[in-house]
Amino acid sequence: MPADYTSIGLKTFPNTSLRTKSIPFNDFEIVDHIYDNMLKIMYENGGIGLAANQVGLHVRLFVMDLSENKTQPELIINPEIIGFSDKKHTMDEGCLSLPGIWHKVSRPETVTIRYLDSTQKTHEREYAGLASSCIQHEIDHLDGILFPDRILPTKQAALWKKYLTSIKRK
Repeated sequence: MPADYTSIGLKTFPNTSLRTKSIPFNDFEIVDHIYDNMLKIMYENGGIGLAANQVGLHVRLFVMDLSENKTQPELIINPEIIGFSDKKHTMDEGCLSLPGIWHKVSRPETVTIRYLDSTQKTHEREYAGLASSCIQHEIDHLDGILFPDRILPTKQAALWKKYLTSIKRK
């Protein structure tokens, strides 16, 4: 991790940080600073979730805020999926680290996770719908997985081509 946490910034593909599997977070003295900076980056870029490795930190934490007025941010530290539904739902997903591309992704409709908050208190909570998809998307990031990896291989090539073409134009 960078020694200067003020220098964190949004990473876009093909930055190698996005394919790096994150390690457990344990530096709770600076968690509020990381949280504030990650929320700022997420809000400035119009996101609903942001994983630490998307800003160059290879630790297992993410932020999310699904509220319309952006007043209900959550910090999820060292999440682990402990249950999920057999029933699937399909939603359009995009990613701040893959700007300009969206695709339908099928994921479990509900997910139960165990995680820590900023005070190191353990929580277990079930999420459904958009929250479930967002959490699974962010945990994928922490494992070095991007949402195109979750679609049919026959559709992946076209999606990657679209993205790579768009970044070459910039």
